[in-house]
Amino acid sequence: MRFVNGLRADRVDERLAAKMKKAGTAFVAFGIESGDPDILKGIPKGEILEEMRSAVRVSRKAGMLTVGFFVLGLIGDTVRTMRRTVRFAKSLDLDGINLNIATPYPGTRMERIIREGGGRIHLRKWEEYLTRLGKMPYRLAGTASERQVEVLFKKALISFYLSPRYLGRHAHLLFKPSFYHSLRRGLLRLVSDLKK
Repeated sequence: MRFVNGLRADRVDERLAAKMKKAGTAFVAFGIESGDPDILKGIPKGEILEEMRSAVRVSRKAGMLTVGFFVLGLIGDTVRTMRRTVRFAKSLDLDGINLNIATPYPGTRMERIIREGGGRIHLRKWEEYLTRLGKMPYRLAGTASERQVEVLFKKALISFYLSPRYLGRHAHLLFKPSFYHSLRRGLLRLVSDLKK
């Protein structure tokens, strides 16, 4: 199964999608980050979101599965902007989402902005970057609190994968043994996350 990650939404058209499908591409992943135009600074409001809608629609029409990568807790994200991102993700009719919480890795622009803005980064060792998945790793004035981000993160995953639209479109998977293995693994992880 071929997988393409990192396609620019503004480059995807029916001709490219048909070539990708013919070459054996089974699914495409788009890095969308946010569904809120205010967070996507420097991009004309709504333009990138419409390009993303079109790219997903064209890819699905060509017969490829689609996944969107989204990030909550970006600098400046509020409960309102994160809810817009979740609504946008659900509106795209994606086959799956990869949802993450923004992480200010050492040496990045994000880390510099947080430190210069008087924020606090909770991570001290490299190991913590791998073990704090699902946890908000920093605090910065003007950005949603750690608790707000973590609660919305969990609710977003549940609301996407248990939405009637998603379940209806993927009902045929109920008859595949791999579905039960994935479901069990996902439910165990969800229960573990909810206990924390």
